[in-house]
Formats: sequence, structure tokens, C-alpha cells
Amino acid sequence: MERRNRQDLFSFATPYVAVAPDCSNGIFLDSGGMSADYSNSETITYTLMPYMPGNAVSVNFTAFSTENIGATACYDGLTIHNGADASAPTMDLPGGGTIWCWDEDDTVPGGTGDLEGMTITSTDASGALTFVFTSDGSATREGWEAIVTCATLSTADFDNSLAFTYYPNPVNDNLVIKAQKDIESISVYNMLGQELQRSTPNSINADVHMSSLQTGAYFVKITIGNATETIRVIKK
Repeated sequence: MERRNRQDLFSFATPYVAVAPDCSNGIFLDSGGMSADYSNSETITYTLMPYMPGNAVSVNFTAFSTENIGATACYDGLTIHNGADASAPTMDLPGGGTIWCWDEDDTVPGGTGDLEGMTITSTDASGALTFVFTSDGSATREGWEAIVTCATLSTADFDNSLAFTYYPNPVNDNLVIKAQKDIESISVYNMLGQELQRSTPNSINADVHMSSLQTGAYFVKITIGNATETIRVIKK
């Protein structure tokens, strides 16, 4: 499958991946495409911009493999920015750090964070996501494949106090929540409605520790100011 190339849809000069006007499934691939590895010594910035104003890009990774340095660092990796360029805030790893890598060629796959199965959605007013990929001078991997879709992002979504980003989902250990204003409280409930844990971060960033929870689905209720929203999270 060839990567879509719709230059007529965009006015900015940085590398990008086109999103179809009807927001039907687009494909986001590394430079090697569907059948080859990415290359050595790459530094590429991909900006995914929705065609229609008021839409937001979502990226669902169906495969991800880049060269790691053990479990804590990367030879090759992706940095994800919530916005239209690399100056936008980063979507950091649950354990800290900004560069995502996961090496499927290891005997036991590992790295700083596995994007496969994750969906990243922009909460920026532009509706865009920016990915910066870097690789060192030796050894390459298969890279990534992802499905790109769009959803309506109303003015209220990015202007009100409740706008926030959360990831990863599914989650192994920590769920990361990043908001525009201080998060007053976070509660985790099982499917029976029983509250399992509660925290009061009073910060724009918070980690929800879920490693002790059993595999399954949970509801996470987030309160920011006078507004509350509940999200559904899958614990691996």
C-alpha cells in the first residue's frame, strides 16, 4: 500500500502525512513504507493536520519497532507533540522521558514505550499532531504502521478547562494525564462502580498508578475546576 500524498491539501512546508478530506482511514508509515525498514541517520518531522478546521487527528498504531538501548533509552525513536509543530508540548512516556522506542528484534522485546495498540488524539486547537523521528548511523528496524482518522473537535473542547490528553490506552503500569488547568481529583472505578483509588494531584500533569489492578476495563473520572469527565481505560 502506498503512502498517500495529497500536497494540494496543505500549505506548510514540513514533511507531513496527508489526511483524506472525509477523514476516512489514512495510513501513517515510517520512511520505509509497508515493506522496508526506515533508514540510518534520519531526522524527519511529520505533521498530521486535519483537512477540515474543527477536526482533530487520531493516530492508532498497529505496529511499532525501533532500535532501543535496553529498556531505558533509544538509538532510534519518536517524539510526539500535541500540536502543529515540534514546539508544541510533548506527549511523554508514562515512566518519564520524551522518546518512544520498542525493539521487537530483541529476544525479549523492550524499550522506553510500546506504541502498538495505542491511539493518540490531538487536543490542540489546530487538531494536529507532530511526530519527530530520529535514527542513529547503524542498524534499522521495521518502524511503524498506523491508521489516521479525524473526529470533530469543537471550540469548547480546546477552550474550556476540561481539555486534557491521556495515554497510553491500553495501559500496563501508569496512565498519564496532561491538562490545560490543574487536575483537582482522579478516581478509578471498576465496572461495578466501586471506587478503587483516588488522588488529588492539583497539577496540570498526573500519573495514575494502575500496575496493581487486574487485567480488564476501568472507568477513570477526572475533575478539573467545576467540570468532570469519565474515560474508559483498558488495563493489560
